[in-house]
Amino acid sequence: MILPIVLDTCTILNLLRIDDDEFLYKKLMALNINICKTVYDEIYKNVRTKTFSDDQKKYISAHVPYLASKIEKCELQFEEDYKKDIQKFCNYKKENGEFYSTLISLYICRKEKCRLYFYTDDYPAKNTFESFFNYQQIGVIGDTVDLLIFLYWANSDFKQKQLENYLRNLLSEFAIPLKKFQETIKKNKDGWIERNPRDGKLVENLNNIEDGINRLDLKMIDTGIEYLKHNTNKYNWVATLFDEYSDIKLEGYMVIRIMTIINRLSDCTIYKTC
Repeated sequence: MILPIVLDTCTILNLLRIDDDEFLYKKLMALNINICKTVYDEIYKNVRTKTFSDDQKKYISAHVPYLASKIEKCELQFEEDYKKDIQKFCNYKKENGEFYSTLISLYICRKEKCRLYFYTDDYPAKNTFESFFNYQQIGVIGDTVDLLIFLYWANSDFKQKQLENYLRNLLSEFAIPLKKFQETIKKNKDGWIERNPRDGKLVENLNNIEDGINRLDLKMIDTGIEYLKHNTNKYNWVATLFDEYSDIKLEGYMVIRIMTIINRLSDCTIYKTC
């Protein structure tokens, strides 16, 4: 039995944005993958609104229609019964791709009587739904890095050099926005401080963000961002900045994750299928 896999919007987009010759796409489509209708719709929306190159947009748009056959729908009664349970257990009100992916994961798990894998690069969503997955014994939540590693060891024609190249390409996709955010902070920091010269908290939290990026310390980045976001009346310029860089914590997390795997590959090989 090929275990089911549920994919979130960001994982599909991140995999396709580093795949230009259908190598990863064909490996992915050979699996028992499932997506919810909301994820399918979100992909089309994000291709238009997210920062992708023209080639990436063209490639993703050409391949997404084939995912329509992978849409999984719950029985209506099941959806009515368990939507509120998930929302209550996770204290989560949004009905987005991550939410419905969790719902169909529960549905598939019980229907097929097996555990499964749910891949998402939405770090906050992973933290939100992981306890529900564990409590209901649904399976494991991973990210694009985990999916790449699985595709690598499960396919004999997937070489380690290819894996390293895909990881480096993925690293570039996450590191570029992180670097741009760092440059924006550095460029504007002195001006912001001059506007509020006696505001020690402003200085402290801007330093937290800047130092956190330099050290790849997510806690420091998060501390600075959360303080400024919770004081938007005082720092009205911050709302626009964080709207533009809304995924900065995720990007920081993924950069650390990818760099860790790349460094370990030189010391410890990932064993492939016999």
